[in-house]
Amino acid sequence: MDEKIHMIELWETLQEAKKRAIARGHTIDVEIPLYSPAILPFCAGNAPRLLEKAFESVAVTKMTNKIYVHEQLSSKFEGISGPEFVVQYLKSLDVIQASQKANKLPEAFFDAIREIISEAIARDGVFTISRCEVLYDCSEPKRTRATQTLQDASQKV
Repeated sequence: MDEKIHMIELWETLQEAKKRAIARGHTIDVEIPLYSPAILPFCAGNAPRLLEKAFESVAVTKMTNKIYVHEQLSSKFEGISGPEFVVQYLKSLDVIQASQKANKLPEAFFDAIREIISEAIARDGVFTISRCEVLYDCSEPKRTRATQTLQDASQKV
């Protein structure tokens, strides 16, 4: 995943929701990440560097697409609005669940998320969420002294 593209609109929405809730007098003592913590250990920002340690060459291909959230979802999700669907998804994230369990996120925070998404839908017709998958095409492993010794030994047999 490319941490600077993948679902960045959701992380920006969380940041804005925190500001709005605080401006309305609510206390939110939670660090909202700028990017998804779940993908940071191995993401576009560090994966090529890590892979280049083990492979002769690393080619990177990014595939970006969009998810469009409308006010009303398909009949498959009857009874839930687009903004509510996004809030429920966000509540499933580990970082949000941990903050909720610690009672650090009031409902006003989630109300602000619904509001931000509704504003985007009213303005643009949809709330857009970017997705960016990254494919790493790695060539032959780099030869270390150990692998070269093993290969030399196998050729002598």
